[in-house]
Amino acid sequence: MKDPLESLAIEVRQVLAGIAVFVAAAVVLVAVNPTLAGTLGVVFFFFVVMIGLHELGHFLMAKRAGMKVTEFFIGFGPRIWSMTRGETEYGIKALPLGGYCKIIGMTNLEDIATEDEPRTYRSKGWGAKVSTVVAGPVTHFLLATIFVYAILVGAGDHKAAKISMTIDDVTQSLDVFGPDGHKTGEVKSAAAKAGLRSGDEIVAVDGHAIDSWDAMTADFRRRAGEHIVVSVRRDGVELDLGLTLMTVYRDTVSDLIALDEFEGSTKSGFAGLSPLRVTPDVGIIEGLGLAPMRTWGAGVDTLGALGHMFSAQGIGEYFDNFSGPEPTPGTPSSGARFISPIGFGKIANDAVQSGWPTVFALLASINLFVGLLNLLPLLPFDGGHVAVATYEAIASKVRRRAVRVDFAKLLPVMIVTLSLLGFIFLSSMFLDIARPINTNF
Repeated sequence: MKDPLESLAIEVRQVLAGIAVFVAAAVVLVAVNPTLAGTLGVVFFFFVVMIGLHELGHFLMAKRAGMKVTEFFIGFGPRIWSMTRGETEYGIKALPLGGYCKIIGMTNLEDIATEDEPRTYRSKGWGAKVSTVVAGPVTHFLLATIFVYAILVGAGDHKAAKISMTIDDVTQSLDVFGPDGHKTGEVKSAAAKAGLRSGDEIVAVDGHAIDSWDAMTADFRRRAGEHIVVSVRRDGVELDLGLTLMTVYRDTVSDLIALDEFEGSTKSGFAGLSPLRVTPDVGIIEGLGLAPMRTWGAGVDTLGALGHMFSAQGIGEYFDNFSGPEPTPGTPSSGARFISPIGFGKIANDAVQSGWPTVFALLASINLFVGLLNLLPLLPFDGGHVAVATYEAIASKVRRRAVRVDFAKLLPVMIVTLSLLGFIFLSSMFLDIARPINTNF
């Protein structure tokens, strides 16, 4: 692999000046706008650290297999700094967008000196080849597991969280909109009128004991406009509070609610209460066993989502993003959709505002997605190289002679794959600008 931007001219003093400006700007940004600084930190991790570790995985396994690695660089473009140790040049380049390691003889299209041929990738056995290319995606799975472990130990096991009957928050009011779509006022919620408070434990409704928040909510939705009595325990004292359920209109898909009926909505009762979720704590030792299990489960879900995105239904949903209705502000976007660096920046900003567990969950999800995407059996993905190595190994045994794939014949496959990636990149960038994704963190 040759860096096409390497020939750009750059002077040392320009590099030093750029570094000084970057450090000064980072310090000022942390002081003035910590959220933006955190967002840039997440983006930096994605484009530099994560991809750099991916390439480091390839590098370490290639060295272990006895392959010759001539370059290992972080970034692309003109060299800022480099040093040569043994046969490998290590360094940093001007554009902090990932990195690469150059293993000689990845394909039969490279001309390699005769003395170096035994140390090429193509000359090695199936195990060495596969371990080298799979090491990149494996780093993403390891990173995801580390982030999941940090969430479990630092914030608890959210997957095992249970909804209690304690009120976490009371909606104080609902916005009223005029025919032109502009806000005209507010209406106090039923729960706020009744005097319900955060911390109240609901024990009964109309004299009937309640132990399921979901069942209570379903009952409320069926009883729009009815007067009920909610019994709560507050500071050890049981109180009976009268409450008249509001009549609202709800979108069953997005759960958007409004005071006036709108297309696709259904009539529903509304109190204005949200429950307290009780999240179990996870110990340092317990997390070591639980983190891989939670990561595996998330990986299976991610694989399913990835398969859906490339299914006929998923492709249809993706194109619907260009012509369907825009997502309603405040509700999560639905349907299959890729994100560009622009969309990732917005999601990262929303995650930073939500808190570090959301940031770590985002990074874990991104690592799982990138790791699984790289295992697709198509060139130039790592999975494509695994497929080629596996075919060569099987064909060699069947034919009782060494079989090597001619990569010149696979160039059309690579071109189609790269064209598809280019379309996804450009179309997702358009969507992220024209129809920004709603995260609802």
